[in-house]
Amino acid sequence: MSDNVKYQKPPKPPKSRLAKATKYTGKPMDTIIIIVVVVLGYIAAFAWRDAAKEAFERYYPEDANGDSLKPRVIYATIATVVAIIAIMILARIK
Repeated sequence: MSDNVKYQKPPKPPKSRLAKATKYTGKPMDTIIIIVVVVLGYIAAFAWRDAAKEAFERYYPEDANGDSLKPRVIYATIATVVAIIAIMILARIK
């Protein structure tokens, strides 16, 4: 055997995206603020859900077959498109 061969350490594996994403880097107050904002968002979302449900029941009553699905599907589609556009705009701001 040759004594001239040097041992090299294998390279470290790269950190996964999950490991990078779950590493805590913020301050406790930042975390509390984020939690409060999310909770307030849920409260507002449920309030709007109830308001939209009431509006649909008032302006789009069930027909003779008991079907009011079509207006609700249209509303859900429009709401989804608006949400996607808003998320894309917010992502560009960051």
